Amino acid sequence: MRFIPPILTRVKDEAVDRILRNIQDRITQLQDIRLIRGKFVEGIELPDQTNVPVRHGFGRPARAFPSVPYAVSGTVTTGGILRDRTRLVADEFDPAQYVVLYADGWGTTMYVDCWIVA
Repeated sequence: MRFIPPILTRVKDEAVDRILRNIQDRITQLQDIRLIRGKFVEGIELPDQTNVPVRHGFGRPARAFPSVPYAVSGTVTTGGILRDRTRLVADEFDPAQYVVLYADGWGTTMYVDCWIVA
């Protein structure tokens, strides 16, 4: 998710200007909290066409933002359609504890690094 920058305006009325600054400060704080409640997981192994649960432990559903898939040597791989399948397999894995990644690596195992944000 990309945050839209707020519109910064100044008005002649000092009370209204103070209220707008207060709202801006609170929005900024909320945006920072969202980024703090995340974790970075390196080297997630994704076997071809297999659901891979990655535990985040936030206690609420989270989103995965994986890197470009790479091969074991660290080079970019030719394979891969990478998907977050958490919603599709919610009956098997609790979305409040896991995100589930799935890759079609055309027969090869791929690796990703992933930001998980709640």
